Amino acid sequence: MSTAVRSRVFKISAAAIAIGLCLFSQDDVSASIKERRVERLNAQIESVYTTEYQQMMDDEMADERDAKERTVDNI
Repeated sequence: MSTAVRSRVFKISAAAIAIGLCLFSQDDVSASIKERRVERLNAQIESVYTTEYQQMMDDEMADERDAKERTVDNI
């Protein structure tokens, strides 16, 4: 087998192995991404259900409500 043929076979084999590894590890990467998303969502949910956050949002809504003029026709 000539050097050129050996080199081409080696490159094709290396590419096939690399593609195989990428496809094999894709499930792990997808699972990891999903896990991180769930962790971020849980952290966000935990921060919303705190007394401080609820008080802050209540104050913000009251400020927004009080900033507008209210009439009988525009409640």
